[in-house]
Amino acid sequence: MKVITPPSDPVVNHFQKVDRACRIKKPVQPIKGPAIVGVCINRAYSGSSVARVCRGIGKNAIYTSGRFRGQPVKKTMFNEVTKFLINVINGLIKSKADFDNRHDNLCTSLVGYYQYTKNGERESGLITYGVAQKLLNMALKYLFVEHNNGKIVILNNSYDWFHCPIDGIVLENLSFIYNGTPYFTLIRKTNGAYTYNGKTWSKLDRSSYLSLKNEIERVINLAPKGNFTPIAPLELDFLIWNPNGSKKLNPLVANRLGVNGSIKALRGCVIV
Repeated sequence: MKVITPPSDPVVNHFQKVDRACRIKKPVQPIKGPAIVGVCINRAYSGSSVARVCRGIGKNAIYTSGRFRGQPVKKTMFNEVTKFLINVINGLIKSKADFDNRHDNLCTSLVGYYQYTKNGERESGLITYGVAQKLLNMALKYLFVEHNNGKIVILNNSYDWFHCPIDGIVLENLSFIYNGTPYFTLIRKTNGAYTYNGKTWSKLDRSSYLSLKNEIERVINLAPKGNFTPIAPLELDFLIWNPNGSKKLNPLVANRLGVNGSIKALRGCVIV
């Protein structure tokens, strides 16, 4: 990931502190080797909104549709993401195209309705593509954090292919940063929530997610040569994520983006 620009760059300093920002409140003991995968996935599930939007999957939920029909939801999701992360660590994914294809196949396979029992009553839910991408992308994000901390080695520099996890904060900040430009025009604020193509992050379908993912990749690589360093998609999440918990754009990053001036700059992109 292209984060080593001038050492005095405040964004780089912010990025290097990301491990502290990413960790959930309960301390995690250092782990070396593939065992770190379980820690990353648990962090991704508990430390993001996946557990909240997927009520019941941590109990006795069973898929009632999709590829994994009849199988326990949480265990299945964790097992499939584990396989993906181990392939990443071992360098078995050889190209961006291969990464994107496997990422899409995994998220597609995890989509399905499920049923669980609560207080003696049957309840139901749906694992959407948006939920699947959030769990997978956050697990990959934490895997990169551990790589950056020297606790594990990701071969092939495949972290440059990792996607930006999509959630409400990312949608809000993309809308704010690129307001008045021809980019990210499908992001709207609807009934107090930020949506893409009319859907909140947890309701995203495959086509909407891939459309947004592809737009992010196009925009962050529009930099005029010699002016800004193109960034990897995952770095976008680090740049706009506020470790203080505020849903507003991090003031440090807002200054770097130049959002208060006539030019909005996002390292890999300059928009006049």
